[in-house]
Amino acid sequence: MIGNYLLLRRVFQLTIPATMVGAVIFLFNGFFLSRMLIGHLTYQIFPLVPLLIFGLVQNPEGRGFSIKNEVLRVICCAWIFAYMIFAGAANFIVPVIYAVFLVWLLATLMGKSDSKFLVRTAISGLLGIIFCSVKLYPTIKFMSLFERDLYPLPGFDGFIAAVKNIFQTLFSIGAPNVSQSIVNFPYPLGNYELNFQVTPVPLFLLLIFGFVCILRGKIKKTYFCDLKGKITCGLLLVLCIAPVLINSHYPGWDGFLKEIPYIKNSSSLFRWIAVYIPLVCVASAISIDRIFNSNRTRMVAALVCIGSVIVINALQDRSDYFVPIYDPVNIMGAWNANVPNITHIGNLPGSEQQINYIQRNDVLVIGMSQLICYEPVFGYDLEDFPENNLQTGSIVLETDGKLNVNNPACMVYPEVNQCLPGDSFMLEDRQQVNLFASYKSHDFMLPVAQDRLTYLSIFSLLLSILIVISLLSVDLYKIFRN
Repeated sequence: MIGNYLLLRRVFQLTIPATMVGAVIFLFNGFFLSRMLIGHLTYQIFPLVPLLIFGLVQNPEGRGFSIKNEVLRVICCAWIFAYMIFAGAANFIVPVIYAVFLVWLLATLMGKSDSKFLVRTAISGLLGIIFCSVKLYPTIKFMSLFERDLYPLPGFDGFIAAVKNIFQTLFSIGAPNVSQSIVNFPYPLGNYELNFQVTPVPLFLLLIFGFVCILRGKIKKTYFCDLKGKITCGLLLVLCIAPVLINSHYPGWDGFLKEIPYIKNSSSLFRWIAVYIPLVCVASAISIDRIFNSNRTRMVAALVCIGSVIVINALQDRSDYFVPIYDPVNIMGAWNANVPNITHIGNLPGSEQQINYIQRNDVLVIGMSQLICYEPVFGYDLEDFPENNLQTGSIVLETDGKLNVNNPACMVYPEVNQCLPGDSFMLEDRQQVNLFASYKSHDFMLPVAQDRLTYLSIFSLLLSILIVISLLSVDLYKIFRN
């Protein structure tokens, strides 16, 4: 909410009624709400996207160039980048940057962005990587061992179907039933995975805005008067089409996409539809200011739009999100209890049956590690899980000189620990197994790069905090002195 307000008010210089409309539309977007309701905490970083755009896009009519302000902007944006990685959103960082570029192009088209955006973004991104390198390095190492590229990419049945269904996911009332148009996907999709709703309100505003522009004859005069405007419009159009293309299915198309390094690790690309949400919110707010000429009519229109968004969201049927498909009683009961050490691998004691899909990881509360665990990184059916010689039974069960526990260090740093992913602890590692099974730290080798990056992250973060405090202290001193 705050990030959207600052973006619309400071960068796009919109009126307060228009700003509030854009902020409220973003606040109630279906992507964030549905993901939070379902428990996908990775996407709690989504409200930071407008704040990130505000930090990177500077209005040339603002306060003018200042080294101090640039340093503050760059560091704060780098903190946001780093936080997104620390929060586990490494798989969503590229769509975030994509959304930033969409809004920047719109700001450039309207003359609301200075020429330093690309430099500011590059420096912020580099600093963000340095800040979070302690987390980013093991993430990259782990994902390089388990690329999760075994699933075909699903999509809508053709480009036209993709346009139609993405349009519905954004502007419909309620969760649209678009899953029937999806092909090439072996697993069912939940409603939350296709909920990007911003309600029909932005659509009505954009249609009215387009009609008004045509009547006033301002489209060509405003946006296509020079080469820069034409190039910017072309880039914006291309970037808007790209998420539709990657979610369209044609024979051989998904195979081509699976060759692209970042995309090949994905089981679907529907989350990319979320890149439209910040752009739609900004465009909706701009429409309010362009359609209505007086503050009074803008305020009335804003109240109607805000009220409509709230009412539409309040009347939606979200009962699916509250169907108890998982019973947390086991975990809740163990929360304040003394959780026992892990003693066995497998299913429930005395039973060879596979535990229910949803509940099967709960056996941790009774001192057992689930052999058939649920961890999507290894595949939805554990296709890539290197269980090797693991078997149901005691963790100290000996087989070929090895204990019945996988060494977690081999899953991330196999080279320096002289093992392979899925290798078990050796007999001489019994003490380390006892520590690991009792949830205590145990010894393993770290790459030299990991040690150095740990110090680099800590030092750079502390230094950035000191720089920000120093710069702000100068301003506070001047304020109190005057």
